[in-house]
Amino acid sequence: MNDLIKPEIAVIGEKDVIMPFKAIGFAVYYDNERDDIIKRCRTLTEAGCKIILMTEREAEKVTDYLNTRARLAYPIIMPIPDGITNSGYGLKRLEKNIEKAVGQKTGGNL
Repeated sequence: MNDLIKPEIAVIGEKDVIMPFKAIGFAVYYDNERDDIIKRCRTLTEAGCKIILMTEREAEKVTDYLNTRARLAYPIIMPIPDGITNSGYGLKRLEKNIEKAVGQKTGGNL
């Protein structure tokens, strides 16, 4: 694991996909095994990270963990498209979070 320097925004996923985030100053972590992803999320949470972006492929591996964190305000853990997986997992989670926040199902295409 990389040394942790209290990042505000971190990105977890496949190296080829998330490397550009490093160029704009985000902390990037190339974890792709379920246990490593969960451990990284916990470490980032303890360090005070506010936002964790995670490629859809990695997010799908830790759905149960993400569900247990859904009620917590921080960190916000958001799946992002990876250009490889086209499952729509990130969009489905976003729709559920919006529905939870506004108290009703949203219409239209998000």
